[in-house]
Parts: sequence; structure tokens; C-alpha cells
Amino acid sequence: AAMIGLISALGCGLLVHLYGLVNAIHNYDDILQQPKGYGAGVTLGRWFLNVLGDFCEKYLNLGYNLPLVNGMALLVFVALSAALVIWLLKIRNPVSAGLAGCLMVTFPTFCSTMLFRFTAGYYGLCLLLSVMAAWAIEKPKYGIFLSALFTALSLGIYQAYTPVTIGLMVLMLLRQS
Repeated sequence: AAMIGLISALGCGLLVHLYGLVNAIHNYDDILQQPKGYGAGVTLGRWFLNVLGDFCEKYLNLGYNLPLVNGMALLVFVALSAALVIWLLKIRNPVSAGLAGCLMVTFPTFCSTMLFRFTAGYYGLCLLLSVMAAWAIEKPKYGIFLSALFTALSLGIYQAYTPVTIGLMVLMLLRQS
């Protein structure tokens, strides 16, 4: 079912966001980051965004504001997050898994993130780290440490995805009850 969610998230995301992926839609922040950049880092408490942004610009030459590359990175990270959420919540129904994947890539938060594509890949990684923090908490040996590490890294990129981790942990606790 998690694979169905992953595939439906990728397919639905491509269908819904195709126009934004192949066209440059500029906003106030996007214009400031032309032709390359990743936005404000340490000054806004985003220390890990600074680390990732500098690494990607220096070693991978990926610091450019490319709508297709950055948008696809976001789409892949969110699709992986959707698959992990489906697996965590033990959603077995294929239709429900497919709808969950589609829901994650069409949710308004995701759509607004697509407008800030110069940081979209980083924010997608942030969401994946938030979901991985909830996943790691159930691991018997180093689960709490891994969960804390993933949460800290996620907070270091963007602070808005912490409720995802908290919400997933509460849902997992309810499922265990």
C-alpha cells in the first residue's frame, strides 16, 4: 500500500503541478534569489538550511533556481514522506493509500511551497525528516536518539513541520492503544 501511495503521489503531483514545474513563476522572494541561492539561513534560525545550501552550491552545483529540478526534488521527497506515513499508520486499503498520497501533494501547504521553488527541495527534505522522526521513535535500540536527531535537523531547515512529527506520534500512539 505504501508503494501505491508513493506512485499516486508522484503521478498526482506531476499532473497537478506540471504548469509550475515547467514555467518560472516569480514572487518577491524568488526574485531576490536569482540566479542562485537558498534564502535566509542562520539569521532565521535555519542553521541546517545554511549547511545544506552551502554544500549543494559548492559541491553539487545545485544552488541555481531551476523550477523543474527544485520542484521535482520537492515532489520526490513528499512522495517518499507519503509512503512512509502510509506505512507508519498501517493503511492497508489501496484506495486509501492512493488518496493519501494524492492528498499530500495537493495540500495547500505543498502548493504554496511550490511557489518558493528555490528552497523547495530543502523543505521537502525537511518534511521527510519530520516523518522519519516519528518513524524512528518506535525503533527499539536508538529510536529516541534518532528521533531527536531527525527532529533537530528538520527544525534546522524549517520550523513549520514540527506539528507533522507531533501529529504522527499522536496517531501512532492512538493506533497502539
